[in-house]
Amino acid sequence: LTRPHGSPSLVRKEGDRTTIAREARGARRAGPDIAARVVHHGDGVLTSEWIDGAPRCLAQLGSDDAIALGVLLRQVHDRASSASGGIPQWPSRARSLSAYARGRARDCRARARGDAELDLITRAASLVTGATGGASSGFAFLHGDLVEDNIIWGPAGPVLVDWEFWRMGDPAEDIAYLEALNDVPPDVSAGIRSGYRAGSGVRQRADAWRALVLVDAAMWHRDHGDRASARAL
Repeated sequence: LTRPHGSPSLVRKEGDRTTIAREARGARRAGPDIAARVVHHGDGVLTSEWIDGAPRCLAQLGSDDAIALGVLLRQVHDRASSASGGIPQWPSRARSLSAYARGRARDCRARARGDAELDLITRAASLVTGATGGASSGFAFLHGDLVEDNIIWGPAGPVLVDWEFWRMGDPAEDIAYLEALNDVPPDVSAGIRSGYRAGSGVRQRADAWRALVLVDAAMWHRDHGDRASARAL
């Protein structure tokens, strides 16, 4: 990830061609008011506009900034909707939020190592499947990786980068991931949800998703050699 020589306003990112192409699609779908504007992509290279800002510790956000982040997340989710969703690698699309939750749990089980992890996943999944069983809302456009390093705070407020994990899914999962992975305290969570205008159904599902997104993220860190982060999660 570099700023090309002679182009201080641009960022050049290189990587796997499929991943880069997917990230470019996600950023373009989000739009320049939400994501860094894509200037060009091709052959494993993505060039985007430089955002004049930096990540911040989300656990220390003030009320106004927490609300602004919730507003931004709602804008992301309102960008697109669909009657189905899922992960690109799934053989078929989920047609309900409960089917989506079962699919996310299935992905976790496939990566589990031993009975202890399987037991954690089973208990976490039961919370989500119970909460999504009667959900009537549909699928929304998710960022999918809302860690604080992917949220750049510029002069006009927060902007999201690194869209490689975008998907159509349960918006409550994005909220749960944002709050859990960044360990935000209750007052920051309240501000985010207020800015988001989260109804009771979304709030309840976000609470239910929390355990599963933590287990999923812990296994991702473990699989990538970061055992300290995996244990903490």
